[in-house]
This record gives sequence, C-alpha cells and structure tokens, in this order.
Amino acid sequence: MKISILGLGNVGSVLASHLIASDRICVDELNIYDVNKKTLRGNYYDLLDMRDVLGKGTRIRTGVHESDVYIITAGKPRKSSKEEWNYPKNLQIVLNCVSKCGNNSKIMIITNPVERITNFLKRMGYKNVIPVGKYLDAARFLRTRNDPEKVAVQILDSKGYTNFGVVAEVLKRLEAEEGT
Repeated sequence: MKISILGLGNVGSVLASHLIASDRICVDELNIYDVNKKTLRGNYYDLLDMRDVLGKGTRIRTGVHESDVYIITAGKPRKSSKEEWNYPKNLQIVLNCVSKCGNNSKIMIITNPVERITNFLKRMGYKNVIPVGKYLDAARFLRTRNDPEKVAVQILDSKGYTNFGVVAEVLKRLEAEEGT
C-alpha cells in the first residue's frame, strides 16, 4: 500500500513512525510532506533510521506522490483546550493539501475540526473523504461515563494530549483498506 502523510506535527510524525514499525499493515511506500522543510528533513532521516533498524523494506520519500491513501494531519493546533479551532485557517490548509492528492483517492482527514472540514469537502464533491478522530472521542466518553466530572473535561478537551487513539483508528482503517 502507498500512503502519503501531509503534515508532520505531533500527529503526523507519530503516525508515520507507527506505519513504519507496524507489522499489521504492509506499507510499500510512505510519502511524507510538510511545509516546514526542517521538520520534513528531520522526520525523513528519523524514519529512514527506524526503517533500517527494524529491517523494513518500506520506500520512504519526501513530497506528495501518487498514493492509495492520503492522510491529512496538517493544521494550526489549538494553544489550549479552551481555544476554539481556527476553522477558516485549517480549512485553507486542508484545501491546499487536497489539491496535491490524486483524483478519486481515499483521503483521511485528521485536521480539526474534522467533522466540519470533512462535510465541506463532501459538499465540494470529494466522495472518498474519511473523518478520523471521532472514535477516539467516543471511546473517551464511554471510558469516563461513570464519572460526570471526567466526562465534562473530556468533552471540553476532546482530543487530549496524546495521539495514540487517533493513530490506532488510522491503523484500523488502513487494515480494512488492505482487506478490500
């Protein structure tokens, strides 16, 4: 499977590392892209090192190349859990990323607010857009449902401080893609 990750901040870099290390998904080619060239270069060399240490055969390239799945994690993060998502700015960033993706490709959106951005893209005619992150929110809600105080905190800061839930959701969706 060929995968492109657009955006190598906290989520994108963790996701790229998990895809290289994964034994659950066969990643033949991993393309990584970020507008910050230092971030791109640093992640590229880290991933090459990881691949070589693990003895994987994944081809790693910088830039956006033809892929089976494009995963967009690029966007302006919130500075605090009380800050609103910058929807116009993040939508503009995602639209720029989508313009680099192949036609009729599967595109996973992780950039927040994921639901609004995904709905906008679907209204624009993108049919293969998949929102990622909603399962993480639901899982956190269910885990804390017996403690109303924790539920309120989880709803206010629905994405939390780690990216493992989002990464797990992406891996699960990619496994399903390999099976089809």
